[in-house]
Amino acid sequence: MKNKNNLKKFFILVSILAVLLIAFYLATGAISKYTGFSVFDEKYDFRKCLEEKDITLFINSETPLESLKENPLYNYLDSIDIINCKRNNDRSIKKEINGHFPSWVINDKLIKKDISIIELSESSGCKLI
Repeated sequence: MKNKNNLKKFFILVSILAVLLIAFYLATGAISKYTGFSVFDEKYDFRKCLEEKDITLFINSETPLESLKENPLYNYLDSIDIINCKRNNDRSIKKEINGHFPSWVINDKLIKKDISIIELSESSGCKLI
């Protein structure tokens, strides 16, 4: 009889703990949705980070699309401002590009060479994950 009572108390205790755990989970989920804070970050988006940074690629080409396709960072160029100095030389002169193409201005730092994705990540502060 005593074992039955202990077993019954044990199952009641486990049931109460399960209900409390579920209630806690639902409450934290509701609070997170309301406040916008979440411990679990959304998937980090390298492209979105690049869009938020001040990054400009300067090229000098009669056929810019063909030139851009040859760029090793072609897949990320939609997140970056691109200036063709052949058509818009004013900005190139202001940034003192002076015939070095491709040139990058990343967070006000001038880089007069083609860069790799790792160099883009380091210069922009956008982490590759």
